[in-house]
Order: sequence, then C-alpha cells, then structure tokens
Amino acid sequence: MFCSIRCVVNSARNGSRHYTGSGSLETNYQRVADYYAGKSVFVTGATGFVGKVFIERLLSNCKDIENVFVLIRPKHGADTGKRLQKIFDVPLFNKLKQTRPGDLKKVIPIKGDITTTQLGLTPDDKETLADKVSVVFHSAATVRFTEKFQDMININVEGTQRVIDLSKGIRNLEKFVYISTAFSNSHIQVVEEKLYTPKKELSAVRQMIRDHGTDDTKVNEYVADVANTYTLSKGL
Repeated sequence: MFCSIRCVVNSARNGSRHYTGSGSLETNYQRVADYYAGKSVFVTGATGFVGKVFIERLLSNCKDIENVFVLIRPKHGADTGKRLQKIFDVPLFNKLKQTRPGDLKKVIPIKGDITTTQLGLTPDDKETLADKVSVVFHSAATVRFTEKFQDMININVEGTQRVIDLSKGIRNLEKFVYISTAFSNSHIQVVEEKLYTPKKELSAVRQMIRDHGTDDTKVNEYVADVANTYTLSKGL
C-alpha cells in the first residue's frame, strides 16, 4: 500500500507496457489519466515549489480526476482559502485558467498542519478524506538546512509518520506516495535505487531530542558525521 513514486506510476499504467518508442508519449500520459479518472487524491506540501507544479500537472493531464484535496495551514493571517488562491495566482496556472478554468474548483483546501496530531484535522475533514481519497501524495517538508534539529525531525520525520497514520484510516486507499529528495545519502558517491540503512537509529534520534534537543553544542556534536540535519531527517 505504501510505496515510492515509481510504484504509483507503474500501477497507474495498470500493467501496460512502459514507453519504449513504439507508442506516443500522449498514449502513455493517457494511461495515467485513465487511472485517476473519477478518483480523488490528497496532497501535502501543495504550497511549495514542487507541490504547485505537481497540482498543475495533475489537473492538466488528468482532466477527469474527481478532486484534489490539499493540506494547507493558515499562515501570517492568511486562511486556507487565501493561501490556495495565492497558489493559483502564479503564472504556472495561466494556461489552465484559459482552457479549463472550472477545473480549479476541483482543488479543495483542507485546514491542517503535519506537526500536529492527526494533522489537526476537524472530524468532518478527516471523514471526507477517509471516504473519498484513493491516493495520498506526501510532499510537505522543511528544506531549511539551518532549521532547529528538533523542528527538522518533527516536520520531516514525525510529520511523515502522522500522514501515514492518517492514511491508514482511508477506507479505499490504493497508494501512498512519498515525494522526497534523491540525496538523502549524500555521503555516498553513487546512489543506487534502493533503501539504505540510516546513519542514525530513529529511536536514538528521538532520545537525543528529549535529552538535548535545545542544546546546540550537543546537537552539533551528534550530527557531526552527517552533511546536515536535513539529509539526516530525509534518510530516516
């Protein structure tokens, strides 16, 4: 049920052959569109750079997708509706506005935050996701290399676990897709497409945060053998 982005693309093609030059790219795109026809998805990280592009591609290439529920937290006095509108204000969405403006209404903001229990969802929103969603795309993360260690782990590691926990309650879930960096193991010269053993045990990281999470000196000593706390968090 829980897989990488390659997994969901393979499943979306529904057992069809991969593109080998014998068919058109349009045909292969259509196979993906057919998979999402009538389905609803849940996306975290929608306000980020990758998230915006991903939503635009979903709407443009999968015209029969039912709904795209996006997790958005209020920020700087702007509620979820205003933040969603800010996403649509970027030039990226101009073509969609001109050709199929009604499709933007398929995007539904869900107020929440991956740093809180059950993502801070209301009971009604939680039930909506549990009832309607088929695929979850988790892209939310902090990419600030200078983020406080405990905040980095809370967002990138514990936040991911919270999204997984919520997804387990989705009744018709088909795929969970984790969108992340290919450079979690930046200390390895040639990165293969496989799971690597983390440089730190998650239980030890959690204990470190409980004991010394606010002590910058202790934290710096603890992460001295990794490139930065970001790659550590993504490698866990």
